[in-house]
Amino acid sequence: MKFFALFKAHENTADKMAMGQMIQEKGGKEKAKVELPEGVKILESGRLFGRYDMAVFYEAPDEKTAIRFLSEFTPFATVERYLTAPCPLCENAKAAQTAE
Repeated sequence: MKFFALFKAHENTADKMAMGQMIQEKGGKEKAKVELPEGVKILESGRLFGRYDMAVFYEAPDEKTAIRFLSEFTPFATVERYLTAPCPLCENAKAAQTAE
């Protein structure tokens, strides 16, 4: 199953710092400092500028495992979680790219 989550650090400075420390630079790439439950694979993530501080697109074998992953962030951030479905427009674009 694929999931998308949006994270917003709590307003106090310590929680904002903790949220920032969840991501570290490794050889030009950002890497989350989070223990991933077995079966969880982060597909894409990024920092956001605006209402939310971070977005993560990830796979998990089931909802229980997905929630366990997100629980790592709940002490210092509000999390919105969404189940995703394949996007026909995106799939068509990928197929066109592969055909070239």
